[in-house]
Amino acid sequence: LVAQRAMSNDHSKAIGGDTDVTPDDQVPANLRRVDGTSQFRVAGGQLFTSPAVLAAERRILAVAGLAGARTIATDDVELAMLEWTANNGGRQLNPAQAQMVRDVGTTGSRVCLALAPAGTGKTTVMGVLARAWQASGGSVFGLAPQASAAEELRNALPAVDTDTVDKLVHEIKQGDPERRPEWIDRIGADSLVIVDEAGLASTTNLDATIDYVTGRGGRVLLVGDDRQRAAAGAGGVLRDIDAAYGSSSLVEVMRFSDPTEGRATLAVRDGDPAAAGFYTDRGRLHTVTSDTAVATLYAAWASDVAAGRQSLMIASTLDQVSQLNLLAREDRLAQLPGEAHQGLEVTLPNGETVSAGDTVITKENARHLS
Repeated sequence: LVAQRAMSNDHSKAIGGDTDVTPDDQVPANLRRVDGTSQFRVAGGQLFTSPAVLAAERRILAVAGLAGARTIATDDVELAMLEWTANNGGRQLNPAQAQMVRDVGTTGSRVCLALAPAGTGKTTVMGVLARAWQASGGSVFGLAPQASAAEELRNALPAVDTDTVDKLVHEIKQGDPERRPEWIDRIGADSLVIVDEAGLASTTNLDATIDYVTGRGGRVLLVGDDRQRAAAGAGGVLRDIDAAYGSSSLVEVMRFSDPTEGRATLAVRDGDPAAAGFYTDRGRLHTVTSDTAVATLYAAWASDVAAGRQSLMIASTLDQVSQLNLLAREDRLAQLPGEAHQGLEVTLPNGETVSAGDTVITKENARHLS
């Protein structure tokens, strides 16, 4: 009933209705239900998308297969890498990083894909690539799905105009051409637009971004990890691009001084059960029940905060998130002197209460929020 309502609502109709994309089990008639579906299909496990999303995926794949975009000479690439080495005490890019810079810089694909697990040095690669591209006379722009990621990208590429994917999409679709940021109009045939954390961007936003940039003759570099946290909206197109045209990849985790720790993170990424054993042996996994999970997590977080550490609580359900938020807020207010905690309060649409001093994380890129 819920699915029927979702498929019949106004938004669904506006984007062309919903399409069932659940793989069909090839089973004989005696193993099918009355409605014709396989008995092995889990009730409520259907996957739906819209024709608009499917069309966006097709457009992205079509453009990703096109060549003829601007490239940079091998000498410019090598010079940029030598410059980075000179500025970093003689350190050199590892072979995978160096190859990624060469692949992206000298290959004329309209859309390039760089897959980089966390901690493998993608920021370094983007910096060297941007330097090589600019030295050859081109312009570089940076985009990210979230404002926080865009800020990190801006810090990593200080000489590059950087903003969110949502900002670009908003401006080219419904913004006032007379008032939009001038960097958007500077994107052209000599431009490389780097989309960091591309796996977090929705397929429709990537489609609009790629269409705009390539339509003006520019190139798009999608940087991300197809096995990390996915987009809040319809996503997954990175795997399609990789399957159809391949990608440049980083495989060596640079973040840890102990290489074993790096290999363990890659095992988690690959879904290797051995990773659970690695962390269990080191006392980093703790067994909880549904009754004790929230209390255990909160106690660990509160201990971290009291010790001056930066800590983050992540839960599986919105209900657990609300419980954790409530516990954190109650503890904070209890530590305030006298009547200081009895200030103005605001109740949010989800029922949670906030007041001055609470930490607020927005769920949308809405710049009018202050």
